[in-house]
Amino acid sequence: MTKDLAGIIDYLAHKIRSDRVWQPNIVITMAKGGLIPARLLAKTLGITRILSYGISFYDENDQKTVDPVIYQGLEGCEPYLKDKNILLVDDISDTGESFRSCITHLKDMGVYHKNIRSSSLFYKKRGSYIPTYNFGVLNDDIWAHFPWE
Repeated sequence: MTKDLAGIIDYLAHKIRSDRVWQPNIVITMAKGGLIPARLLAKTLGITRILSYGISFYDENDQKTVDPVIYQGLEGCEPYLKDKNILLVDDISDTGESFRSCITHLKDMGVYHKNIRSSSLFYKKRGSYIPTYNFGVLNDDIWAHFPWE
């Protein structure tokens, strides 16, 4: 793990631990970009359960889609989610649609909105969704390159 990424994960973990009202019991990663940050953050926070929500805005030909493609939902995971505080994790929140989609999916499964928080390494200025916990904001014209891409 690079020193920069370790520092970002430690920063996010500190922000989450400092929340006196809410602490996560389980992590849900926004696959694929959130897989590595979710694992690192869960380990740092001492969380042992990680679930994956597979969502993409690109088809199999790498063409942008109008609607998201949900290729891995959370059906069947209700016992792990009931009465839990859930931390959604992604590497970057561009428009926020991945987070919104997962939150809607969870609410449709009976999870209360008050039990859901989100975290990303960065978010874009143009996005209308700011994750609850984040390291920083990126200008819209910047393309973030992460080591796991």
